[in-house]
This record gives sequence, C-alpha cells and structure tokens, in this order.
Amino acid sequence: MPVKIIYWGGIKARSYAVIALCQGAGVEYELVTTLPSGDPLPWKMAGTEIEPILPFGQLPVAQHNDVTIGESLAILRYVGRVAGD
Repeated sequence: MPVKIIYWGGIKARSYAVIALCQGAGVEYELVTTLPSGDPLPWKMAGTEIEPILPFGQLPVAQHNDVTIGESLAILRYVGRVAGD
C-alpha cells in the first residue's frame, strides 16, 4: 500500500522533502492535494472535510496502512523506517 501524502494544493514546501525521500528510497507514494476553504489562516484546517484525519489540524499529513502522521519531520522518519523494511 502506498504512503498517502496529503498537502496544501499548490504549496508543497513542507512536502518536498517527504516526496524526495519517497522517490530516492523507492517507497510508493500517492499525492493528495487540498484547496483553501476561505479560512483566513489557510494552514489551519478546522471545519474542512479532512479535519478528522489531521492530528494537529495542519498539513502535510501522511497515511499508510492504519497509521496517520502529522508534522513533516515525523513523516520523514516514518518513511525512512518504511524504506528500511
């Protein structure tokens, strides 16, 4: 099952490292973008349809099997572990 990377549409800043690690390590991944809902603080996802899966209410988020991870550095560590298996 690929690692699903959910990030802010058009702004991949925090997702670039995760994508690069997946590509470099040969880990299958799927990119999913979400667009702003008109919130004045667009990185806060309160009130959106994806809010229930966001551990900290922010993006990026990765999902793999039954694991959901927020925070880009934690995602990088997880992808590194997946690559090592």
